[in-house]
Amino acid sequence: MTFLTFPSTTVDLLVLGGVLLISFASDLLTERFRFPDVLWLIAFGFAAGPLFHLIPPGPILTLAPLVGTAALVIILYDAGLDMNARLIRPFAASAVLFAVTSWAVAFGLLFGVGLLLFAPGQVDLSLIFAVAFACASGAVIIPIASRLISDPSLRAYVHLDGAVEDTLSIVGLSVLLTVLAATPGQVSNTVALSVLLPLPVAIGIGLLGALLVRQFLTRWQDRPFALVALLGILLVVYAITEVLGGTGVFAVLVLGILIANEFPLRVAFARWRGRPTPRPFQLGSGFRRMQGEFSSLLRAVFLFMIGVIVPLQPLALGVIVAVVILPVALYYLRRLIATEVAQRGTISPTGADHLGALYGRGLTNAVLLVLPIAFFPGLQVLLLPGFVLIVGTNILMTLRLFSLPALPPTPEPAGTQVPGIPLSFEAPLLRSPARPPLPQEQGPRSLSFRTAKPIGRSETPSRQP
Repeated sequence: MTFLTFPSTTVDLLVLGGVLLISFASDLLTERFRFPDVLWLIAFGFAAGPLFHLIPPGPILTLAPLVGTAALVIILYDAGLDMNARLIRPFAASAVLFAVTSWAVAFGLLFGVGLLLFAPGQVDLSLIFAVAFACASGAVIIPIASRLISDPSLRAYVHLDGAVEDTLSIVGLSVLLTVLAATPGQVSNTVALSVLLPLPVAIGIGLLGALLVRQFLTRWQDRPFALVALLGILLVVYAITEVLGGTGVFAVLVLGILIANEFPLRVAFARWRGRPTPRPFQLGSGFRRMQGEFSSLLRAVFLFMIGVIVPLQPLALGVIVAVVILPVALYYLRRLIATEVAQRGTISPTGADHLGALYGRGLTNAVLLVLPIAFFPGLQVLLLPGFVLIVGTNILMTLRLFSLPALPPTPEPAGTQVPGIPLSFEAPLLRSPARPPLPQEQGPRSLSFRTAKPIGRSETPSRQP
């Protein structure tokens, strides 16, 4: 029947329209049922690619690293805007320690399974797979935390954890690829440069980029196409950082953090010159919303691409068992670490349950696995295990979050938000009228590892006679 035959361009546009519609619908389902949109988008790509062969995987494999990296840049910039220094300072050390421990434990488990089953005897491929999937994807857990966790401190804890784990995997992959490409005589110098350069370079360029972006947004954010110009600045900051040996996405993260928080050096310089303290920076809510929608568009397109390029291939029985058990093992290991954090008094036991359950893999992991394929074609055999791992962790995360009791709402601490910059995009899932702060909750929190009031714990005020 010739009337069912369409030009390839028509099919591509039809599929792209489906991606956008599914992205909108899946976001509604996420708000209603806590079901991450990662699964819907990857499943649609899998149906359009390996299942019905509507989209060839070759061109997608070429475009996926570019689209995925751009999406990761914008998402981490958004994550930086959500990190208010006053809010995260009391538990910053705890969150970083939790992120590093979770990442290291997951890396060891994934490397062992990869070396034994997924890529037997191939140390380089197993290392790349472990680095790529050791982190819980911030692009998955941060939006879910913004919707489901009403306590601002616990939500910020999750945001910081996601950003740190993403950074560890990105820097780890950069160091690993540099070492694998180096000659044996240059390994020591190469490793030293790969470890010492990325973060300092990223911080320096992120600081300069923040000064530029702040001046630009102060003057031009209400102009047409200002968002397009901002995206251009972010991509230029990323590219310059990478060229100079730094970590581009970390530079963009630092840029976002500095935009959301008043510059200490700027304030000190103004006081030294005898001038009044600079006014807090204002970022319009409409501009921020457009920025979030554009990042969601790139994210949706990339997740669809991941589904398209996943190869259908037979798997050995041991591999099938491993990819089924791995999501469960990763969850229980993370929950064990979160429970240890709760015992130290940093977060409440209920908050630890939510922190342990927020461990889904997604955008970051897929980008890091796809990027080196041009240099290591053998990585294509790991696409299917990686695909199953993404799906499995998100399904288990959804089921666990659905079974957990909702955290009681708590008010936003005073002075923890820069005017005009929302802490996160939040759906009113668990919101209820905020109670007034208790006397023991007022005033600054302790800066020690053990906080005065555990995050996520809510006390009920006694009734007055």
